[in-house]
Amino acid sequence: MSSITNVNNTSITMSRQNIDKTDLPKQNLNVTASFSHEVMPESKPLSARVVEQLPERSCSIPLSIPAFGDSRISQEEEKTFTTEKPVFVEDDLELPSVMPKMFETALPEVIPSIVELEKTSNPVFKKTEDVAQYGFGDWSGYIGKSHTKNEQEAYEIARKDERVEFFFRVKEGARLVLGQSNNLRVFYSGETAFFSGKPQWGSAAGYADGYQLQI
Repeated sequence: MSSITNVNNTSITMSRQNIDKTDLPKQNLNVTASFSHEVMPESKPLSARVVEQLPERSCSIPLSIPAFGDSRISQEEEKTFTTEKPVFVEDDLELPSVMPKMFETALPEVIPSIVELEKTSNPVFKKTEDVAQYGFGDWSGYIGKSHTKNEQEAYEIARKDERVEFFFRVKEGARLVLGQSNNLRVFYSGETAFFSGKPQWGSAAGYADGYQLQI
């Protein structure tokens, strides 16, 4: 009799465990479905709420009151704030047509003055060794001669005199004779002869060196 009782107890216990396992999934499904169904209908579109608030904010500031400053403005001050049409000056409108003409007439006058300024302020003379003015050449531009201690002193004299366009200087220890017996020109050591115009160089190897203004 005791063995039969044990079998019945174990069978009852197993049946209860099976019942509990089958009931749990049904409860979880019911809770999840009811939660999602209740929350979603309460949500409201964001765009609808924004549109409702816009008219209230746009009308919150009265247009009749100034945003800053004193609301009392005199009639003279009101005139200063009035917008007027811009005034154009006739000279400004004519600038594009006037400027090219102005430069066309001014440039030819300016360029020669620049050349003259460079010539008078810092003239440059090109040296040619072993030459002198040709004795039978054109001496109409002869200005005169001067004894110079060295080549640099001859340069200084030529630069100060605007008439000088070329010159030659007799070398140290030399004596230069130009021309014929009836028209001799004698230049001694250290003497420099100054001329205007263009030179007519003649050979003077060992006697003199020539210098011509560069433009």
